[in-house]
Amino acid sequence: RGLFEYLYRADGLSLVPHIPPGITALEQRFPVRFGTKRLFLATAGAGPVTGVRVNGREWTDFDPASVRLPYEKTPDTAAVQILLGGATPRALGPVPAARPLPAAPGAADAAALRVWFRTITTNDIPLRIGADSHAGSRFIGDIDRACVFGRALSAEEIGAMAAGKDFRGDAALLADYTFERGDGDRFPNDAGSGLPAKIVGDIEIVDSPGGKAVHLDGRGYLEVAHDARLDLTDACTLCAWIRPGEMPPGGGRIIDKTIVGTSNGYLLDTHPGNSLRVIVEADTLQRDGALAPGAWVHAAATVAPSGRLALYIDGKEVLARTKDIFEAWGGVAAKVARLRDFHARCEAAGLGGGYEAAHARLAVEYLAVACERAGLQAKGALPVLPARSQHAANLSYLQTTLKLCAGLEKTIEAYAGSQDPRKQRVHALWKETAAR
Repeated sequence: RGLFEYLYRADGLSLVPHIPPGITALEQRFPVRFGTKRLFLATAGAGPVTGVRVNGREWTDFDPASVRLPYEKTPDTAAVQILLGGATPRALGPVPAARPLPAAPGAADAAALRVWFRTITTNDIPLRIGADSHAGSRFIGDIDRACVFGRALSAEEIGAMAAGKDFRGDAALLADYTFERGDGDRFPNDAGSGLPAKIVGDIEIVDSPGGKAVHLDGRGYLEVAHDARLDLTDACTLCAWIRPGEMPPGGGRIIDKTIVGTSNGYLLDTHPGNSLRVIVEADTLQRDGALAPGAWVHAAATVAPSGRLALYIDGKEVLARTKDIFEAWGGVAAKVARLRDFHARCEAAGLGGGYEAAHARLAVEYLAVACERAGLQAKGALPVLPARSQHAANLSYLQTTLKLCAGLEKTIEAYAGSQDPRKQRVHALWKETAAR
């Protein structure tokens, strides 16, 4: 409910103050929008309403609980001072002039915002082989030599790996599970950096073309505890020798460090059915029907900092795509640029005090705040949140800006066919901006 309750009627507005007793002087320096009017609210004293001043003049339309503002009688810009408990009027500061719109984002803003768009986002859940983060989507079949690299291997390197080259010793090799030897309920990481894979449930060890493999029949999987070394943000390679069975429609996870239902993290799986798919924040790439049941193949996916994703089977690239991970910014910038143009046209047409212009201003200012936030982060002037929280907080600024743009567009498009001359004019101005 806030400090004031706003009760709108067909002919005006009633203000109901809810000022805590400890606040005996309040002056808001930002306006409340009331149609095309701007209201600057202030209070003095505590208790019931005993007097009102509008632009310094006595206002008599009130009762002990509320102040009534008939639309036709309320000035376009109104400083409304509500006197509580017998308080006397006090001098108020000048009504703030309308702020100029913030400058349009420039190259420096774009550079700072680009950092918000990670190819891969991080989380604190375990990495799993053969299951998702909820222990579902279980792989049915055999898995051997499951590896995770912190860089995107080249096509030549993927081909060499499929041909048998051993990449142990590569500085980017974070996890390498050959299943040749076990230690109780764990398999060591042959990359030599800790990160053992723990057996969860029931699995079997079977022979494979390369030595030994884990056989998964839906009763078990492997789990690697979360470790900061598995927090990849720019690039990765996920690969394994696999012999899938006849997979269910939902497929099965091969290597998974994502939160179910999101693209937060990274995964390689067979969804749908016996396909091959990779998911990261930047994109999802899927080759349908790529895996024959009962056949051994080397399956791999690479993710590059550029946003290029590629899928490989037996060392050969079968699908690739580059998606500009910064393209969402371009969409926001274009929408806000249109609202900036629309706001200017409203001002020129004498409609700058209306709701539509105010809504456009809000979207423009929201994007400006996002740019300012990104700039402060780039300078190290803001506290750093945990990675997942930081990513969500950052993107919320741009997502909110997009929602503001969409909300105004929907409202104005609804003016089409209106018999109200003002709405017709606003709609015409909006259509003019479409030609930019």
